[in-house]
Amino acid sequence: MNPQEFGDAFVTRLNPALTTIVQSTYVGGTRSDSVHGGQQFGASRNLAFHPVNGDLYLAGATSSWDFPAIGGIFDTDTWTGAFVTRINPQLTTFVKTAWFGGNAAETVSALAIDPADGDVLIAGTTSATTLASRTTS
Repeated sequence: MNPQEFGDAFVTRLNPALTTIVQSTYVGGTRSDSVHGGQQFGASRNLAFHPVNGDLYLAGATSSWDFPAIGGIFDTDTWTGAFVTRINPQLTTFVKTAWFGGNAAETVSALAIDPADGDVLIAGTTSATTLASRTTS
């Protein structure tokens, strides 16, 4: 990660009084990585919690060819695309990342977790004529 040159996404947990940083981490690779989803009623839709174990899901866009894809699906056409990263509740371990897209740029502007089965749903924008993904082990 190189936040000084291009910018990385980040997640920070503050205490309830907003007086102490409990934990903070960068999310990204060597180029630009961002979380800038749409707003509805003043709340970002690019952050969600798993209904059972409390893992955090963060979604956004990356132009980092070396964005840390851990398992999951990923973009096979370009090195610009959307991502969803799952982080443990303490923000210390990246559990899994899906990085995906098509033959142009994508971004995620909405993220939701289905409380019935834990499926992750995302919506966003693409200028691609294809959306490619594949499963990795």
